[in-house]
Amino acid sequence: MKEVAIDSLEPGTTLVVHTRNTCYRFVVLHDPEYLLVQGSTLFPTATAVRFEGATDGAGAQKPGWVIVGLAVRMWAGRKRVTSSPVRFFSIETMPVMSMPDHGSSTECIFQDRHRASVWLRDHSAYVPANA
Repeated sequence: MKEVAIDSLEPGTTLVVHTRNTCYRFVVLHDPEYLLVQGSTLFPTATAVRFEGATDGAGAQKPGWVIVGLAVRMWAGRKRVTSSPVRFFSIETMPVMSMPDHGSSTECIFQDRHRASVWLRDHSAYVPANA
């Protein structure tokens, strides 16, 4: 896969992006414009960012996309962050777990799906310490 649109991914999906210099783990939230990111010295813990998308660094941009060969651009508060070019990426889904069977068929849900969707008005994310 050479490219992916963030808004095509389900909330809770993890996108692992390997750039020339760093590996970033993005978690998709309910609003695909905002993601949780962890990786590099800039994001040692999960941090809420506004995701802009793919850029060639010279102004051309594809909003909301990750594309191999192009950098990714995001905002962490008022700081704009541009990665080195993407080498490759992988898509992971949230682990599923079985719900207790209370006399009916077993159901599955996304484990900790709410962890990736609790937002405050200023778009800061709540991530439990055990995340």
